Amino acid sequence: MSIKSSAPPAPRLASIRARWLSAVTAALQDDQVVAGAALVGSLGAGGADDWSDIDLLIVVEDAHLNDYATPGRLPNGRGRLAFAIDARHNGPLARER
Repeated sequence: MSIKSSAPPAPRLASIRARWLSAVTAALQDDQVVAGAALVGSLGAGGADDWSDIDLLIVVEDAHLNDYATPGRLPNGRGRLAFAIDARHNGPLARER
């Protein structure tokens, strides 16, 4: 289902998002710790507008979770990191082996 956005166009914002996503994609491809990545949400589904955020899932082995959850690990361009979230609580509970 596609929802028509009533937000005004923001091509500059969409351009910034595209440049950031391109830099992150390149960084993830070069990172040996990363087992996989998926673009989800409206961008991943092809229904994004200029105001859509980036929902990016990054898969690493459990041994690297704390290392990779460090804010600032991904390229953030000029300025400083504005927001980072560690959403491991959204995943399944780890079972002892």
